[in-house]
Amino acid sequence: SVLTSTIDLCNTIMGTGLMSIPYAFATVGIGYGSFLILCSAAATWFSVRLLISSAQLAYGTGEPSYGALARTAMGRQGAMWADIAMSACCYGFAVSYLVSIADSMPKAAAVLFPEFIVGSWLYHLFQIPQFWMFAFLVLIAPLCYAKSVDEFWWFSSTCLGAALYIAFAVILLSYSAPHPHKGVDQHEDIPWFSVRIEAFQTISIYIFAFTCHQNVSSFNCILFTMLFRHIRRVVDLSIIAVAILYLAVGICGFLAFGNSSMVLILDNFPDTPFITFARLMYALLAALSVPIQVHPCRACLDSVLTTFAYQSRYTRLLAYHTLAETITSPITAAPYMTSNLFWYAHRSLHSAMQQEHSRSYILTTSILVFTYLMSLWFNTLEDVLSFVGGTGGVIMCFVMPALFYWNLTTPETGGWRRPFSVMLAATGSI
Repeated sequence: SVLTSTIDLCNTIMGTGLMSIPYAFATVGIGYGSFLILCSAAATWFSVRLLISSAQLAYGTGEPSYGALARTAMGRQGAMWADIAMSACCYGFAVSYLVSIADSMPKAAAVLFPEFIVGSWLYHLFQIPQFWMFAFLVLIAPLCYAKSVDEFWWFSSTCLGAALYIAFAVILLSYSAPHPHKGVDQHEDIPWFSVRIEAFQTISIYIFAFTCHQNVSSFNCILFTMLFRHIRRVVDLSIIAVAILYLAVGICGFLAFGNSSMVLILDNFPDTPFITFARLMYALLAALSVPIQVHPCRACLDSVLTTFAYQSRYTRLLAYHTLAETITSPITAAPYMTSNLFWYAHRSLHSAMQQEHSRSYILTTSILVFTYLMSLWFNTLEDVLSFVGGTGGVIMCFVMPALFYWNLTTPETGGWRRPFSVMLAATGSI
């Protein structure tokens, strides 16, 4: 239904970047911040429309997936580079979620544990961010090793419920709850519109907040089960709802704390049970978002490895074919070559099917290990949001959808969206 699809797409768009919007507002001003929210929402709306249109143009070319769309639009070699870029983007998002857990859980644990264990080794262990990243990674590992997250129907409702609770807590407590900055004017140094160099450093946070294209399979599921007018309605409702929520959190958080807004707005509030529960929901949202990134990352890496394996096997088959032609005569070689080529292809296919499970296990393990190691390298959530939003978010939000649409259309069939897709790709490249 339209409602269910809208909820799924809203959950795909929203993430841990929701809590960094007030900090971005404090850097650029409330007017410029609202403008960037609207611009990011418009860019996401247009790029999602381009993806849907591209998938419609490529309908019937195979299984609906990001990889199939990339192969149709850019060829096998182009699709390989698209898979590499997508896997790097999903990997960066997974790292950002682990860093979010590291920023949230030590503060929540300090409030949850009773006073008699304060100062003990257990208390000190729970104050180590690396411990919480490792603990949550172990807990969500079974979800990451699953064949697909589609079977976990509770994913969307749980993640969306956690995000809505966090947003509600920030909006409600910005003025109703006492905090250290209440009664202090923190807005005198921040104009409504700021064009300082620091303002450009937070643009990636806005891009990160609206990036949802790594889970394009959700769009394909909608595409092949709904009418086009319903698809447009789902996209419009989802992006408008998320933009309104971002504006509400950003404006309320900024007006309450001004330039004292931290990267994680929950850190501005006192440690009350309401905020502690919000921290737990924030960590839960981040933890459940990791498998959603691991699965497309694994699929893209598997596609890249399959492409290399295909090229290697094709080279060996060609060499075998040439050798057989030089040894045997043209008349007697045909039955011999045909039977042996079919036997070689059957053996290769059987071996590939046997290795598929082990390859998936190895890829998932490698992704989880390197995600944890990379998360240790980032010191703050601001660093990872800026890095991922400025690289992976731009590639997925601006560049890839525009390239797909440009390659699948002509000036006659592309319409007004074709030149605008070039502008979108150029903006992302800049």
